Amino acid sequence: MAPGTLADLFDFQIRVRLPGEILSTNALETDDSGVMMWKLDPTDREPTRPEAVSQVGARIPLLGWLIAGMVVVAGATAWALSRRRRQGLGGTEGALSPPSP
Repeated sequence: MAPGTLADLFDFQIRVRLPGEILSTNALETDDSGVMMWKLDPTDREPTRPEAVSQVGARIPLLGWLIAGMVVVAGATAWALSRRRRQGLGGTEGALSPPSP
C-alpha cells in the first residue's frame, strides 16, 4: 500500500476543550466555544505534538496583593501596639530595675 493511500483512507483528528481561557495552543483550528483541533497524518515523519495552556479562575492583580500585604502589616502593627499598651506605656513591666542603694 502506498504511503499516501493510508492518509487518504483515514482522517485522524484530536479535538479538545479545556476549561477556562486558552492562553496558548498549537492547534490548527480553534472554534468560538474553545474547542481546539489537531489533524494527524500517519505518513508524517515528525509526530504531531498537541499543546495547549489554559487558565481557570480570576487572577488577582499586583495592586490586590499590595493592598492585602498592607492590611496584614497594619493589623500586625495594631496588635503589637495594643499588646504594648496592656503591658504599660513604657513597656517596662517585668524589666530588671537597678538595685536600690
